[in-house]
Amino acid sequence: EALAAELPHWRRELAAIPDLPRDDPQAQAWIQDRRTAAMSLDAALTKQLLRVAPAAYGGGIDALLLTALGRTLSAWSGHPEALVLLEGHGREGDAADIDLSRTVGWFTSAYPVRLSGHDQPWAAAIPAVSDHLRAVPNRGVGFGVLRYLHADEAVRASLAAVQPRIAFNYLGQLDQTLKDGAGFSRARDSGGMARDERGPLPCWIEVIGQVMDGVLTMNWSYSDRMFKPATMDGLAAGFRAELVALIAHCVEVAERAGGV
Repeated sequence: EALAAELPHWRRELAAIPDLPRDDPQAQAWIQDRRTAAMSLDAALTKQLLRVAPAAYGGGIDALLLTALGRTLSAWSGHPEALVLLEGHGREGDAADIDLSRTVGWFTSAYPVRLSGHDQPWAAAIPAVSDHLRAVPNRGVGFGVLRYLHADEAVRASLAAVQPRIAFNYLGQLDQTLKDGAGFSRARDSGGMARDERGPLPCWIEVIGQVMDGVLTMNWSYSDRMFKPATMDGLAAGFRAELVALIAHCVEVAERAGGV
């Protein structure tokens, strides 16, 4: 019953929305055709994003990154909203009363988030995204349960009818996890293919961010059959420009409030 109460929320998130534009609308997105467009902030901007910007409106890093992402996608698509598949950090079982204390590994949650407010000033857009993320029930754990395990086939079908075309995952400050004395360090060798290269990409575009050595990097993965490299390089650059503007705004607000 508790999960059933979440259904209205997920159905609102998954209301019909136009697909993202593609350079080749007929192309399929296969893993073997995956390419990456990368963007990064320097150490000074990363420090402002992590330590100063969140104080401006009391939100988290995810909210700031998603605000910039929503504006980037809306400017590109021409649509006032963007639908994103947000990935959790993998140990969210406590949100659903699941005891993970005797387990190891990654229990990824993935759930749709509708981003809007691209035409609003930062002072309105950032709190709006922050509030929207706080409204996600149980940090999104229930969506997958309802989507794949609900007893009613019609419910499962309704949650599968609209597919987010872009996935987002901010992995956090990995340099803090792997700092000296942690007992382990980052492997320099390649981990190899995580999926069969003959399979489809889970989403048309996947944006994965992390902080390593004090620098934020955001990698945009995509199929080069569906999107031209110039298109994705432009999106990554546009996202960086939005993020730099957001940081400048938040620093100014924090300074006026005496928080810097």
